[in-house]
Amino acid sequence: MAIRWAVVIVFSVCAIAGCELDPKVSGQNGTKGTGNASEQIVKAREAIIGNRFKEAHDILTALIEKDGANAQAYMLRGIAHMRESRVYPAVKDLSAAVKIAPTVDGYYNLGNALQQSGFYERASGAYRAALELQPNDPEIILNLAANLIHLNRVSEGMQLLERAMKDRPNDPQPYTNMGIAYHQNEDYSAAESSFQKALEVDPNYYQAEFNLAKNYQKMGKDALAAKHYKRYLDMRPNAPDRGKIEERINGLGGDS
Repeated sequence: MAIRWAVVIVFSVCAIAGCELDPKVSGQNGTKGTGNASEQIVKAREAIIGNRFKEAHDILTALIEKDGANAQAYMLRGIAHMRESRVYPAVKDLSAAVKIAPTVDGYYNLGNALQQSGFYERASGAYRAALELQPNDPEIILNLAANLIHLNRVSEGMQLLERAMKDRPNDPQPYTNMGIAYHQNEDYSAAESSFQKALEVDPNYYQAEFNLAKNYQKMGKDALAAKHYKRYLDMRPNAPDRGKIEERINGLGGDS
């Protein structure tokens, strides 16, 4: 079963899909002693899923020391680093993985690590490399679009989001990211419509709710902004930004 390492960055950047924890390495992966190594890869993957990162690192580092061309071990260790928010070691390991075995998942995961490290241009290149290998992968399309919008290449990002909305009409993420793109272009009415469409698709998609509130705030519709910030907090009661949002609601004349 594929597991995604989910990253959500709302408004200033788009929602970014996460890392593939079930790497499908094709071609030569450089694995020696395939049976034993494969068993260790399975154990390491299970350890990462269970958040037992030390165990995973011990297994994967031992595999890499034994066989420096084991792309799966590098990829999984990179994903473990990312789940621990250690983005720079993740970039190093995932770069090694794609150098050994240039795969869709390798480039996809590397793009996510580069994005989180702040290397946005390099992330764009990694996502494009992944799309060359698998042109219609929806997760890669969404992440590349988000990356381009962050780089202020909004029209390119919007073209990709149009593809994503056509292919995934029941997914709120592309509508939310399109709203962010419109907001960045200062087309606040179009942004409002996009965020509302995302919430029609999924009424509990808090990323769209947060961005809709901030869009109303930018439009000067303080009462609506306060209302939707409150709804965001209802959707996400343990939000890490709760204190700041409550202050914002009070500043808009609402009671948090």
